Amino acid sequence: FEPIMTKVNAFSDYLQFIFEWKESFIVGSRKSEDKWLPFDELRAELFYPTSDYIRQTHSVACHLAVVAANAFLVEFRDPRKATSDWLSSVGGVRSLRMISEEDHIATLGMDASTNISESVHATSTVGLKVAGTIR
Repeated sequence: FEPIMTKVNAFSDYLQFIFEWKESFIVGSRKSEDKWLPFDELRAELFYPTSDYIRQTHSVACHLAVVAANAFLVEFRDPRKATSDWLSSVGGVRSLRMISEEDHIATLGMDASTNISESVHATSTVGLKVAGTIR
């Protein structure tokens, strides 16, 4: 994120807060000595793994990521599926490249889904927007 951090001070401040200051309790505890920096630990384990298991599976995970990405691209671009309608790369009729500026502006800030299966995620989004946290 270095190129963005040098240009956008607010983003740099946000990353510093998330990785160096935002503490959380260990699950099941409310003792102040049990607080930790979860995002800092996550970043450390992702980019500088200490677990032998993670080190041993790294190359397999990288290969799996490439295979999955290729499969997603094929599926998303399939013209028989609704997802292709939303992709500019295949000229989708609902893609940002194809809709009018008026339609684009009218949809800014709107939730993307009203599907009941998305309700847990939707309430999380609302919680973040309204209260700045998820409970």
